[in-house]
Amino acid sequence: MPNPYVSGAQILAEDGNQSLPITLTAGETIDGATLPVPVYMDIADEEVKACDADDLDALEFIGFAVSNSTDGNDITVQTKGLVNGFTGLTIGSKYYVQNDKTIDTIEGNNSIFIGKALSTTQILILKRPDYKITYAASNVLHHSADAIASGAHSITYVKVKEIQIFFGGEIRVGYTYKTNINGEEMKFKVYINGVAVGTEQSDYIEDWTTFTEDFDVESGDLIQVYTRQASITGGSAQVKEFRIYYDKDVLPDPESGQATVNLD
Repeated sequence: MPNPYVSGAQILAEDGNQSLPITLTAGETIDGATLPVPVYMDIADEEVKACDADDLDALEFIGFAVSNSTDGNDITVQTKGLVNGFTGLTIGSKYYVQNDKTIDTIEGNNSIFIGKALSTTQILILKRPDYKITYAASNVLHHSADAIASGAHSITYVKVKEIQIFFGGEIRVGYTYKTNINGEEMKFKVYINGVAVGTEQSDYIEDWTTFTEDFDVESGDLIQVYTRQASITGGSAQVKEFRIYYDKDVLPDPESGQATVNLD
């Protein structure tokens, strides 16, 4: 049940009243049932792991794990609202992830702001970090689905590949394609969340061709490759090496005067 809004707190009621727990997959042993654990999404394997202020790859806080789990199993993550289960918090103080993955009122080696204590046992998640992580399309590979997938015998587009991402920014999408029978034309296109956004590619020849294209994306987007036949034939479209490329930078608060830190 959602936690009640605390009168007098300088927050929106909708933020204070929505808990919105979701089920994700743990990428390591996490014990969040007794004491909530701040977590991030490791997009390389699409699994949740504990945030760590001393690890540049573990800075992007998405919420608190509030159940226990182990690598590859379901875990419950609360991404908004008031999180219960803490002890000894300082009311009104901002909290940050530490170098040992715990939380405190001081910053670790890198600032991971997670929220504000509204009682000695509750933190209101506030995702206004003291840094910004940016993503820009590049040739640096971060995720791939390389196995060969074959399209359906259809003249309308059908999905053959899909990768979900958990950040917003610009990415480069690449895939390698061909028809499986010389002379039979196949079509290929990138979709996002089931909507066509890419430039259509065509192939008549049974040789692999690689194509890349850049897109702006949002956290949670499904990046997809769809294929179709140009006309009903006995052949099929084939796709492999579906890949996501980008550079990742940390931009601290402009008021801090700190330099940009390259994460790669």
